[in-house]
Amino acid sequence: GAERGRGHEIVEQIAVLAVGGQRVGIPVGGLRELIACPPIATLPGLPAWMPVMVQIRGELMVVVDLARWLELEAPEPPTALAVIEGPSGPLGLLAHQVIGFRALPEEELAREQVATGAVAARITRGMTNDLVAILDVGRLLADPELIVGST
Repeated sequence: GAERGRGHEIVEQIAVLAVGGQRVGIPVGGLRELIACPPIATLPGLPAWMPVMVQIRGELMVVVDLARWLELEAPEPPTALAVIEGPSGPLGLLAHQVIGFRALPEEELAREQVATGAVAARITRGMTNDLVAILDVGRLLADPELIVGST
């Protein structure tokens, strides 16, 4: 029997976060850790969505306020920090809540449902049936707006 449950391949595990009113999925392959939001130092002259630097166990990292960057309404301040590993070091993504982890079956990723907004369209690679926007960690890390200090 060559019949395999076609369409039910589990592509990957994702961490689902609330970012403003939107749910965002981060593939766990690119996720280093999820922690409570540490104190954040803001630096003058940077965009509002880039609150800037945090120090985690002695390591400084740039942090992005995902809700502001994606232009989502966010009534409360973020409570969680997702740390993703990039080629030039870790990057922190602020979220409002960690919802949990789940498997992402291949057929559930509707590539035609592109998230709204220019930034979201650049850094997401699809939307699940229940409207979780899946971040493309590689594209996010390579986004020109994030390449600070490269001038």
